[in-house]
Amino acid sequence: MVTTLSDLYSYLLIDNLNFLWIVVIGLFFVLAITMMAKLANKETLPSTKRLYVGYVVFLVVLGISRFLNQVSNYYRDNSPLPNYVDDPMFQLFKRSSYILGLLAFAFLVFGFERHFLKMILNSRGIFTLIPLAIATLAFFLDYDMLRLINYVGIGINMLMIASLYLYVAAKTSGHVRRASINSIVGIAFIGIGFLLNSSLFDDLFHDLAWLLNVIGACMNIAGALFVYASTRQEKASAPKNNESPAWSVEQPAQ
Repeated sequence: MVTTLSDLYSYLLIDNLNFLWIVVIGLFFVLAITMMAKLANKETLPSTKRLYVGYVVFLVVLGISRFLNQVSNYYRDNSPLPNYVDDPMFQLFKRSSYILGLLAFAFLVFGFERHFLKMILNSRGIFTLIPLAIATLAFFLDYDMLRLINYVGIGINMLMIASLYLYVAAKTSGHVRRASINSIVGIAFIGIGFLLNSSLFDDLFHDLAWLLNVIGACMNIAGALFVYASTRQEKASAPKNNESPAWSVEQPAQ
């Protein structure tokens, strides 16, 4: 089978409501651009800018990963080979999608760690190394092991990020705590949405693949909006007297 751009275009925008994932990808990029504009704001605190950088790179890399995943799904559904896994084009795009998806979490944790954990735990990048190590390991694995590491890695990354945000929520109050909860919900929605759109669920529930595809895309849209909502109140204003700046962590009484 010779793939044409019109075939790919039709698959991405028409078949099985796949256009919803293009909406997801577009939303990731729009939110990333919006956060980049906040980076240029002179009122944004330096510590908050580090968090924004992590979010921006996370969303951009995740958007690229999702696009590559959709292209790989095209080769999965239209492969001329009896087993689509043997199709080199499927392998190329799916492997790239998996590795970039895992790498995206490293940027998210990096921004979070530089902003919050450096103040609370005097963290020195230890947590960032976990998703980075998983993504690096994935690069050297064959497809079957890579697929397993992808699912396990997403679970580990989500659990770690949720735990870190819960820790921050327990140590803070007000809008910082609400933002942490929004982030937990957003990342959970994105991770579960990815799994619903994975080859694993397509193989297990093939007859319901179109429905899982729609649910997964909608969960990603909701997740991205929750993540963005966690940054909405991060306007940096100069602290008054001994007031803690926006998004700072409360210091225990001496």
